[in-house]
Amino acid sequence: DSTRCLFPNFSIVWLSGMNDEQLSPTTLFPKLTPELAKELGVENGVEGSMSVFLLEAEGKKALFDTGLPETVSKGISERLKELKISPDEIDYIFITHFHGDHIGGLLDSKDNVVYKNAKIYVSKQEYEGWIKNMPSDKNAMQVKTMKICEKQVVQFDFNDTLPLGVKPMQAFGHTPGHTVYRK
Repeated sequence: DSTRCLFPNFSIVWLSGMNDEQLSPTTLFPKLTPELAKELGVENGVEGSMSVFLLEAEGKKALFDTGLPETVSKGISERLKELKISPDEIDYIFITHFHGDHIGGLLDSKDNVVYKNAKIYVSKQEYEGWIKNMPSDKNAMQVKTMKICEKQVVQFDFNDTLPLGVKPMQAFGHTPGHTVYRK
């Protein structure tokens, strides 16, 4: 599913990342007891959603996050195909944070870069928090992904204005350098 919002100088397209109804395992919720899961009717898993946004402005295309790895869901690649957009047409990727459902789509199932022509923007705090300061048993996917994409990665400070007039804002707490963006 995709929904397009038009503004005078740009458009935003919501790209649903789920192919179908997928359930997240209850183990993702450490405080969810089996009793509570049964009471809530989620003992088989919790419904989830995952979204990526496409910004089209100034003749360029940018994604906000890349979604899940294709081994889990091909939702984002399917949405882009529906819009007749090739991954090679993406100019910029603005990463909110380094969890797998936000950067998992940067690489394909063979660890090749999916968005070969895109500059990948991430806050210095998020990058350093995961790559330099996180214990190795918690950051293997992030380290591997950033190493493979290193020539494309651009780290920024929160007072920077990014391409297409995108402005990052701190949203710390969820991750070391969690970022939200505004246009």
